[in-house]
Amino acid sequence: MTGDNQQKRTPQEEISEEDRTTSLGLFNFAEAFWRVAHILAKAEVEGGHADSPVRTLYYHAIEL
Repeated sequence: MTGDNQQKRTPQEEISEEDRTTSLGLFNFAEAFWRVAHILAKAEVEGGHADSPVRTLYYHAIEL
């Protein structure tokens, strides 16, 4: 098989997922998670494990 038969990759296909992830992008995601957690925490939902989604969102924000 010759090189002529191979499909050329677009520039976006050549860039890896790791190369497309930027510190600013991660910060924006973290801020979005934190904001939603803060809004849910203010709602003061009562029930068994109602605070679990709020904690999970805060944990993800911290992790990012």
